[in-house]
Amino acid sequence: MQDGRVFPFSRVDGRPDRDSASAWWQALAILAPLLLLAVLGLRGLQASQQDALEEARRQAGRALDQALPSLLPHWALESSNAPDLILYPCPPIPAPPNRAQALYAEALNSSGTSPAKAASDLATLETQYPDALSSSGIPLLPLAELLRLRLESDPAKLQARAADLVSAAVRTHPSMLTPNLLAAGASLLQARGAESSDLTPWQWREDEAARAAWRLHKEEIDGARQPLWVTDGNESWWVEPGKQGRKFISRNELLAFATAMAERLKPLLPDYAAAGLYLDGIPLLDPGGETLASRDADGLAWRIALVSPSSLYARQRQETFWLAALLASALAAALAGFWAMRKALSRERQLGQLKSDFVSSVSHELRAPVASMRLMAENLETGAVTAESRRAEYHHLIAEECRRLSALIDNVLDFARIEQNRKTYDFAETDVAVLVRDAVQFMQPRAAERRQEVVCELQPIDPPPVCDGLALRQALINLLDNAMKFSPDGTAIRVLLGPVDARRWKIAVRDEGPGIPAAEHEKIFARFYRLGSELRRETQGAGIGLSIVRHIAEAHGGTVSVASRPGAGAEFTLILPMPE
Repeated sequence: MQDGRVFPFSRVDGRPDRDSASAWWQALAILAPLLLLAVLGLRGLQASQQDALEEARRQAGRALDQALPSLLPHWALESSNAPDLILYPCPPIPAPPNRAQALYAEALNSSGTSPAKAASDLATLETQYPDALSSSGIPLLPLAELLRLRLESDPAKLQARAADLVSAAVRTHPSMLTPNLLAAGASLLQARGAESSDLTPWQWREDEAARAAWRLHKEEIDGARQPLWVTDGNESWWVEPGKQGRKFISRNELLAFATAMAERLKPLLPDYAAAGLYLDGIPLLDPGGETLASRDADGLAWRIALVSPSSLYARQRQETFWLAALLASALAAALAGFWAMRKALSRERQLGQLKSDFVSSVSHELRAPVASMRLMAENLETGAVTAESRRAEYHHLIAEECRRLSALIDNVLDFARIEQNRKTYDFAETDVAVLVRDAVQFMQPRAAERRQEVVCELQPIDPPPVCDGLALRQALINLLDNAMKFSPDGTAIRVLLGPVDARRWKIAVRDEGPGIPAAEHEKIFARFYRLGSELRRETQGAGIGLSIVRHIAEAHGGTVSVASRPGAGAEFTLILPMPE
């Protein structure tokens, strides 16, 4: 029978739980292997990443060793093909009269009347006096090439004559008049409808910038025996000694060369690497990133750099992902296992305490009536009670204690069968009104002791429900016993029977007790749920009555519920289905 409806379960001794105190140690014991696995996994990933880097370095070194024999000749060719830069005097230095000046003057005078003779004189000047100067110090060859371009009558030869003019005015015999000569040549080409009138003035601008740097660093350049870098603040040049002047190679030209060489090297490199080229410590093409391999040859420094670590370490990233997934899964499993273990231990601890309380409760329930019956029986046996009225009272009390023990034993046996899934029910059509009156009649002596009145309000159930009459009688007796225990003396207890709707009917027990808080409504149907310590309880019972009532209700396809609030009594209701 259930007698604890308000107070939750608590420990007898009130001491803190030692298992809870050791929770951190248990968690540490579970997490320590995971931490060790994480450390070992990270060390393994670092070693794998280092191995990948070392292999990349070896591969880059092999690529450079394989490519350099074919790349170095290109650098030698690039350097040797660079034209010498001529530093012309500015202002020009006047030259004495010479045969070349006379030839140019004759060609200029006869160009309008005898183009053939003028062309012959210009050809003689070009072949015999290519380095001659005019009286003002200007090279005569560019002037002669401009005049030959003006005299050219064959449209197919105009571009060739223009190229000769550019070569003479820009490369071999530059002077302060070069811009004017190039502009005049372009005007002639445009006037004659040539396909292209561009005479590459950009080349002249670059040469002029290089000459400005030469004049700025003339002493340093002229005294150098080894190539060197010079700059005028805006542009840099690589300068090499030459026979006639100096080889000035602009940084843009070197960048184009370096780009071409990197393209030649690219097929030998993996996608995570790129080539860089440095000249005398100055980067021509710098890919950035970590150096995998480098080689120095002929003043050039070749470097292979790691430009895409994500590509190199792709496999390690995948391994990192799977390691993280493994650790996360293991951690989740460990935490779930820890939580389940703690929950199971807590549940086992609670069950152990509940079973201990149950034994204490049953022992108390058995000891009191047995002791009472033993005392009364001994008094009757020894003849200590001689009055007939007292003997009848003793017999009545012994019978009441026997009924009490019988009800307790029935509940304990039914609870054992329910726990072992051996409880069976015998369903048949039952006159539930008679069943209710019988249960009330059984509990009348108990009500009379407490001067409580049991009032029945019965409505017929038609058709008669199919149920296990003995089980429902036991459930109703448990509800009545609870109501009598928790209701004050002299109060009324009502038993209600009637239909709920066309498909359900109910049995309800209403008392005038202290009521039950809403938070306890569900707990009171749990097994062994009782008031405080079983050794110091104020009411009788083993804490299994309401759990048996719920099982009986559910076995009949119904439910049991309680409606109550503190200070307003309680009403327990069994709602069961109508027969179909």
